[in-house]
Amino acid sequence: MKKQNTSIVLVLLTALFVFLQGCNAPSKEKTAEEVHMTASDEELAPPSEPRYQTEEKFKAQITDVFKAYVELKDALVKGDLTAVKASGLKMSEMLARTDHQQLKGAAHLDWNMYSEGLADYLSRLAAAPDISSSRNLLQGLTENMYNSIKAFGLNGVSAYYEYCPMAFNNRGGYWLSDEKKIRNPYFGDAMLECGDVREQLK
Repeated sequence: MKKQNTSIVLVLLTALFVFLQGCNAPSKEKTAEEVHMTASDEELAPPSEPRYQTEEKFKAQITDVFKAYVELKDALVKGDLTAVKASGLKMSEMLARTDHQQLKGAAHLDWNMYSEGLADYLSRLAAAPDISSSRNLLQGLTENMYNSIKAFGLNGVSAYYEYCPMAFNNRGGYWLSDEKKIRNPYFGDAMLECGDVREQLK
Protein backbone atom coordinates (compact mmCIF):
# COMPACT_ATOMS: atom_id res chain seq x y z
CA MET A 1 0.00 0.00 0.00
CA LYS A 2 2.85 2.34 0.94
CA LYS A 3 4.59 1.56 -2.38
CA GLN A 4 1.39 2.35 -4.30
CA ASN A 5 1.00 5.70 -2.51
CA THR A 6 4.62 6.55 -3.32
CA SER A 7 4.01 5.83 -7.03
CA ILE A 8 0.93 8.06 -7.08
CA VAL A 9 2.87 10.89 -5.44
CA LEU A 10 5.70 10.53 -7.98
CA VAL A 11 3.23 10.66 -10.89
CA LEU A 12 1.58 13.76 -9.46
CA LEU A 13 4.94 15.47 -8.87
CA THR A 14 6.05 14.67 -12.43
CA ALA A 15 2.82 16.06 -13.88
CA LEU A 16 3.17 19.22 -11.80
CA PHE A 17 6.77 19.67 -12.94
CA VAL A 18 5.80 19.36 -16.62
CA PHE A 19 2.93 21.81 -16.16
CA LEU A 20 5.14 24.39 -14.45
CA GLN A 21 7.83 24.03 -17.11
CA GLY A 22 5.23 24.70 -19.83
CA CYS A 23 3.99 27.83 -18.07
CA ASN A 24 7.47 29.22 -17.53
CA ALA A 25 8.87 28.40 -20.97
CA PRO A 26 9.29 31.44 -23.23
CA SER A 27 6.59 31.60 -25.91
CA LYS A 28 7.81 31.05 -29.45
CA GLU A 29 4.69 32.65 -30.92
CA LYS A 30 4.77 36.33 -31.78
CA THR A 31 1.90 38.66 -31.08
CA ALA A 32 -0.32 39.57 -34.02
CA GLU A 33 1.20 43.05 -34.05
CA GLU A 34 4.78 41.71 -34.19
CA VAL A 35 3.91 39.30 -36.99
CA HIS A 36 2.45 42.05 -39.16
CA MET A 37 5.02 44.79 -38.59
CA THR A 38 6.82 45.27 -41.90
CA ALA A 39 9.99 47.26 -42.45
CA SER A 40 9.57 50.24 -44.76
CA ASP A 41 12.46 49.08 -46.95
CA GLU A 42 10.92 45.68 -47.76
CA GLU A 43 11.15 44.72 -51.43
CA LEU A 44 8.02 45.44 -53.46
CA ALA A 45 7.13 44.39 -56.98
CA PRO A 46 7.41 47.23 -59.53
CA PRO A 47 4.10 49.07 -59.99
CA SER A 48 2.03 47.96 -62.95
CA GLU A 49 0.88 50.31 -65.69
CA PRO A 50 -2.63 51.78 -65.31
CA ARG A 51 -5.40 49.93 -67.10
CA TYR A 52 -6.34 52.96 -69.27
CA GLN A 53 -4.23 55.57 -71.01
CA THR A 54 -5.65 59.03 -70.34
CA GLU A 55 -4.65 62.67 -70.74
CA GLU A 56 -2.13 64.00 -68.22
CA LYS A 57 -4.68 66.60 -67.10
CA PHE A 58 -7.10 63.91 -65.94
CA LYS A 59 -4.30 61.95 -64.28
CA ALA A 60 -3.27 65.12 -62.43
CA GLN A 61 -6.85 65.55 -61.20
CA ILE A 62 -6.91 61.97 -59.87
CA THR A 63 -3.63 62.81 -58.11
CA ASP A 64 -5.27 65.81 -56.42
CA VAL A 65 -8.07 63.55 -55.16
CA PHE A 66 -5.47 61.11 -53.85
CA LYS A 67 -3.53 63.86 -52.03
CA ALA A 68 -6.72 64.94 -50.28
CA TYR A 69 -7.35 61.27 -49.41
CA VAL A 70 -3.89 61.11 -47.78
CA GLU A 71 -4.73 64.17 -45.68
CA LEU A 72 -7.91 62.43 -44.57
CA LYS A 73 -6.02 59.25 -43.74
CA ASP A 74 -3.46 61.21 -41.72
CA ALA A 75 -6.27 62.90 -39.78
CA LEU A 76 -7.67 59.45 -38.93
CA VAL A 77 -4.22 58.38 -37.70
CA LYS A 78 -4.28 61.36 -35.32
CA GLY A 79 -7.89 60.73 -34.33
CA ASP A 80 -8.83 64.32 -35.25
CA LEU A 81 -12.48 64.32 -36.34
CA THR A 82 -12.48 68.02 -37.31
CA ALA A 83 -9.48 67.49 -39.60
CA VAL A 84 -11.07 64.32 -41.01
CA LYS A 85 -14.19 66.24 -42.03
CA ALA A 86 -12.17 69.13 -43.48
CA SER A 87 -10.07 66.69 -45.53
CA GLY A 88 -13.22 64.88 -46.65
CA LEU A 89 -14.70 68.16 -47.87
CA LYS A 90 -11.47 68.95 -49.74
CA MET A 91 -11.52 65.50 -51.32
CA SER A 92 -15.14 66.06 -52.43
CA GLU A 93 -14.13 69.37 -54.03
CA MET A 94 -11.20 67.75 -55.88
CA LEU A 95 -13.49 64.95 -57.05
CA ALA A 96 -16.04 67.46 -58.38
CA ARG A 97 -13.30 69.17 -60.44
CA THR A 98 -12.31 66.06 -62.38
CA ASP A 99 -12.98 66.45 -66.08
CA HIS A 100 -13.87 62.99 -67.34
CA GLN A 101 -15.44 64.06 -70.63
CA GLN A 102 -12.50 62.64 -72.59
CA LEU A 103 -13.07 59.14 -71.21
CA LYS A 104 -14.81 56.70 -73.54
CA GLY A 105 -16.34 53.23 -73.31
CA ALA A 106 -15.18 51.01 -70.45
CA ALA A 107 -12.95 53.76 -69.02
CA HIS A 108 -15.94 56.10 -68.73
CA LEU A 109 -18.10 53.41 -67.11
CA ASP A 110 -15.39 52.50 -64.63
CA TRP A 111 -14.77 56.11 -63.63
CA ASN A 112 -18.49 56.68 -63.12
CA MET A 113 -18.60 53.65 -60.79
CA TYR A 114 -15.50 54.63 -58.77
CA SER A 115 -16.34 58.34 -58.54
CA GLU A 116 -19.89 57.57 -57.41
CA GLY A 117 -18.46 55.22 -54.79
CA LEU A 118 -16.05 57.91 -53.57
CA ALA A 119 -18.83 60.49 -53.43
CA ASP A 120 -21.08 58.12 -51.49
CA TYR A 121 -18.46 57.37 -48.81
CA LEU A 122 -17.46 61.04 -48.56
CA SER A 123 -21.10 61.97 -48.01
CA ARG A 124 -21.36 59.39 -45.22
CA LEU A 125 -18.09 60.61 -43.76
CA ALA A 126 -19.42 64.18 -43.58
CA ALA A 127 -22.27 62.90 -41.41
CA ALA A 128 -20.15 60.60 -39.20
CA PRO A 129 -20.71 61.45 -35.50
CA ASP A 130 -17.32 60.34 -34.17
CA ILE A 131 -13.84 59.14 -35.09
CA SER A 132 -14.79 55.46 -34.76
CA SER A 133 -17.59 55.85 -37.32
CA SER A 134 -15.20 57.71 -39.63
CA ARG A 135 -12.64 54.91 -39.41
CA ASN A 136 -15.32 52.37 -40.29
CA LEU A 137 -15.89 54.20 -43.60
CA LEU A 138 -12.23 54.22 -44.63
CA GLN A 139 -12.27 50.72 -46.13
CA GLY A 140 -14.99 51.59 -48.68
CA LEU A 141 -13.37 54.92 -49.51
CA THR A 142 -10.02 53.19 -49.97
CA GLU A 143 -11.44 50.53 -52.27
CA ASN A 144 -12.77 53.14 -54.69
CA MET A 145 -9.59 55.24 -54.52
CA TYR A 146 -7.43 52.15 -55.10
CA ASN A 147 -9.52 51.09 -58.10
CA SER A 148 -9.32 54.62 -59.54
CA ILE A 149 -5.53 54.66 -59.31
CA LYS A 150 -5.20 51.14 -60.76
CA ALA A 151 -7.40 52.18 -63.68
CA PHE A 152 -6.03 55.65 -64.45
CA GLY A 153 -2.73 56.09 -62.60
CA LEU A 154 -1.17 59.04 -60.80
CA ASN A 155 0.88 61.97 -62.00
CA GLY A 156 4.42 62.03 -60.58
CA VAL A 157 3.71 60.44 -57.19
CA SER A 158 3.51 56.92 -55.75
CA ALA A 159 0.78 55.37 -53.62
CA TYR A 160 1.28 52.46 -51.24
CA TYR A 161 -1.52 50.00 -50.60
CA GLU A 162 -1.24 48.99 -46.94
CA TYR A 163 -3.00 46.46 -44.78
CA CYS A 164 -3.83 45.93 -41.11
CA PRO A 165 -4.89 42.35 -40.26
CA MET A 166 -6.45 43.41 -36.94
CA ALA A 167 -8.92 46.00 -38.27
CA PHE A 168 -12.64 45.21 -38.15
CA ASN A 169 -12.32 42.52 -35.46
CA ASN A 170 -9.42 40.77 -37.23
CA ARG A 171 -11.13 40.68 -40.63
CA GLY A 172 -8.50 43.12 -41.86
CA GLY A 173 -8.62 46.53 -43.51
CA TYR A 174 -6.71 48.38 -46.24
CA TRP A 175 -5.68 52.00 -46.71
CA LEU A 176 -3.50 54.02 -49.09
CA SER A 177 -0.50 56.16 -48.20
CA ASP A 178 2.06 58.32 -49.98
CA GLU A 179 4.89 56.61 -48.07
CA LYS A 180 5.92 53.08 -47.10
CA LYS A 181 6.14 53.91 -43.41
CA ILE A 182 3.17 52.37 -41.60
CA ARG A 183 0.90 54.80 -39.79
CA ASN A 184 -2.26 52.85 -39.01
CA PRO A 185 -5.46 54.92 -39.49
CA TYR A 186 -7.73 52.24 -37.99
CA PHE A 187 -6.10 52.28 -34.54
CA GLY A 188 -3.97 55.44 -34.44
CA ASP A 189 -1.61 55.60 -31.44
CA ALA A 190 -3.02 52.34 -30.03
CA MET A 191 -1.27 50.33 -32.79
CA LEU A 192 0.45 52.96 -34.89
CA GLU A 193 2.90 50.67 -36.73
CA CYS A 194 0.72 47.57 -37.09
CA GLY A 195 0.43 46.68 -40.75
CA ASP A 196 2.39 46.02 -43.91
CA VAL A 197 2.76 47.34 -47.45
CA ARG A 198 1.06 45.16 -50.03
CA GLU A 199 1.54 47.04 -53.31
CA GLN A 200 3.04 50.13 -54.87
CA LEU A 201 0.94 52.12 -57.36
CA LYS A 202 1.87 54.89 -59.79
